Amino acid sequence: MAEALSRSADYRVLRRLIPRTICPTALGPELRTAILLDTETTGLDHARDEIIELGMVKFDYRWSDGTDVLVDVRELKPLPDDAQSVMVQTQAKIKAAGLVRSCVILNRKILTMQFERLAKESEIFSFQRYVDASANADYEGIALEWITKGTGPLARE
Repeated sequence: MAEALSRSADYRVLRRLIPRTICPTALGPELRTAILLDTETTGLDHARDEIIELGMVKFDYRWSDGTDVLVDVRELKPLPDDAQSVMVQTQAKIKAAGLVRSCVILNRKILTMQFERLAKESEIFSFQRYVDASANADYEGIALEWITKGTGPLARE
């Protein structure tokens, strides 16, 4: 697909994602695979604005009575106000669908603080935590401890 897009005059492949293992498949026997689709747009008005970039990441997750999610978005930049509103609305829908615990790995202190503030304001902080990978060498271990057991440094926040 990337090759077909790169040959098109209408599309351009900016960079290819190098496959990597973010989270070992030790989350349990009911492991599923999904794709996270991220769109970059010129705004949030679908009638006026355009999609300018698509990003996709394949990931594994475990589904049981509810689900737990580990999201690695270390390349994310601080969110503008309209995107913050969309994030809060989306998280509320995910929680209503049965999310038990989730953890988002970020790579900037300011972004971690922004996400924590939004989570506390929207009451999703009861199940979602954030780890600043730039300040925690064992960010993946910390995130997995929160997701799988609900314990660790993130439980005390």
